Amino acid sequence: MNVLSHSLLELIRRASAEIPDDVHRAILAALEREKERTIAQSAMQIIEQNIALAKTKSQPICQDTGTIIFYVECPAGFDQIGFEEAARGAVKLATGKGFLRQNSVDSLTGVNDGTNLGPGSPVIHFHQHRSPETAVRLILKGGGCENVGAQYALPNEKLKANRDLDGCRRAILDAVLQAQGKGCGPGILGVCIGGDRATGYECSKEQFLRLLDDHNPNAELDRLEQDIVSTANKLGIGPMGFGGQTEMGRIAVQGGQLACQGELDYAVEFLGVEQLGPQSLCVYANCLNLDPIATNLGRQNPDRLGPMWAFEDRALSELVQDIVRIGSHSTLYNLLIFAITASR
Repeated sequence: MNVLSHSLLELIRRASAEIPDDVHRAILAALEREKERTIAQSAMQIIEQNIALAKTKSQPICQDTGTIIFYVECPAGFDQIGFEEAARGAVKLATGKGFLRQNSVDSLTGVNDGTNLGPGSPVIHFHQHRSPETAVRLILKGGGCENVGAQYALPNEKLKANRDLDGCRRAILDAVLQAQGKGCGPGILGVCIGGDRATGYECSKEQFLRLLDDHNPNAELDRLEQDIVSTANKLGIGPMGFGGQTEMGRIAVQGGQLACQGELDYAVEFLGVEQLGPQSLCVYANCLNLDPIATNLGRQNPDRLGPMWAFEDRALSELVQDIVRIGSHSTLYNLLIFAITASR
């Protein structure tokens, strides 16, 4: 294995098993904000335990490694074909080693060859610069947060949102409200104002490459970011939709994309902070007698859920009992996707 292939394999392993330092600091800060002995606090504690366990065992943080997206900054003349070949080889090897879930299927046949390779997988974005260095960054974009991404065209009469930043604010907060409990929150939002539908989503994803504690160089957008984070965390949605004070850890807004006259479109992307890797929950779900098919969760018989009381982690056991009393088995399954690892 050459140096490039080895480096890409290590990049995949770390992206899957180790949460970035800035995100980890945000998780710890969120844990401190949540009230004692609440479901929100328990959820944040489980996320923190899972982060530590994944790093210690070098195992993926989340059961969904999602879409594999490389961002490559390279000098002119860089061998893009050679890089693509090395990236594909690293993805295949990482999948074989369990750093990535066998996550990709043929869109037409549904066949999964177990390699995560195929048309559009992995995704690679190249950007040339005049520096001689080459930098590679990786996002593993889980399906839960991908599915709650949204695009809006302004003006929007329903939201009373005009073609201005206040209109953008209204639509962004609507996207947060619509995604509550679905995107594995607390999450991070990437927003692009302007552009067409394709570039809007592309640009909004790139915002996830920013550090959580940076500041937007545009003062007006920086104020918008701070306002939306503060407002979203007062909606009472909380981690995993359980209520609480932490629904959003960060929002990053990119403006200045050219739009056709008379149009203002923008995209909102969600990134669940714990969605950076997999743990096959199908096996655990079967052990818990939970149907892995989401549409069947509402028909589960609570009397069949006996094995879940065997958790060694007392906080998790109490949390699960609280959820069952509430009666939200769909939420229970969503939580167990990332919580089971921490409890074993």
